[in-house]
Amino acid sequence: MSLVPAQAATQEEARSLAVSDVLYPASRNWPLISASPVLPADKRVALNDELERAYRAALKKELEQTGRAALSASENLEWAQCSFIQRVFEPTEATTFHVVDVDKDGFSDIVYTGSALCSEGSATVIWYGTKDGYVVKQPTSWQVLLLRVAPNGHEVISVKQGCCAMLADIYFQDTVDNFRRDSEIALLAKTVLPLKKYSHSLQFKAKRAVALRSSPEQVDAYDRIQSEYIERAVFGNIVRKYLPGTTGTVVGETTKNNRRWFFVVMGEKNNLLVTHDPYVGYRPHTVSGADTVRAGWVPADQLTLVQK
Repeated sequence: MSLVPAQAATQEEARSLAVSDVLYPASRNWPLISASPVLPADKRVALNDELERAYRAALKKELEQTGRAALSASENLEWAQCSFIQRVFEPTEATTFHVVDVDKDGFSDIVYTGSALCSEGSATVIWYGTKDGYVVKQPTSWQVLLLRVAPNGHEVISVKQGCCAMLADIYFQDTVDNFRRDSEIALLAKTVLPLKKYSHSLQFKAKRAVALRSSPEQVDAYDRIQSEYIERAVFGNIVRKYLPGTTGTVVGETTKNNRRWFFVVMGEKNNLLVTHDPYVGYRPHTVSGADTVRAGWVPADQLTLVQK
């Protein structure tokens, strides 16, 4: 198969890659899906029927295994008035099909990762190559944008980008069998990224009560416009407040106005220490419902680095 070189990343994807590189330092050198060769147009047309059959067979099997008549609205990509699997083969989506051996079994796989087309947000479908053709495993699709796959073919980095009225993006580091199972980190889409990103994360414990912020500066004034928008009190750039003793990891830093700021990811088990959480429950597309925005900025002098 003569492959087509990959296209340059879009501005939105470039931002997502930059964020994931900060949140998951160990994954920075993993191969990019967007850098993989694009499936040639003639090959895609020739495989159209086979790929659609594999997709529909997997969807049918998924429904049978779960005992459902149809997927939930948040999972569904197929509607009476709009079919994802039919639209995905239109010429406009040609550059979103990539050829890559995802599971490292020696057979080339075909990955679609791009617009969900018939619903908001993104979607990823993987057609796994086998000696007998292509198959789609369960779940049939993931409503995320696939960013990177580990060299061992086991782990992946993906993002559920906020769209429309959404304010937060959700990043995942999980297995190729389940993109949204192990690690989930959400942050406001407007969050400023660190000038210095660490190659390895550092553990910390908060010395005092701390405020997690979307930018490395102290802005505390009541934000009436944002408060009215999300129907919760928002103060400046504060996204969450914690009691003393909160723990997490430092993944980057910036110095602004002679003050050192750490870019941190708060530990998932710190919810009992949260005292102010304006964005909790605001994400209707939340996966677990147990977490909210937990990545952002804290002054370095308020944290104690902990040796492992």
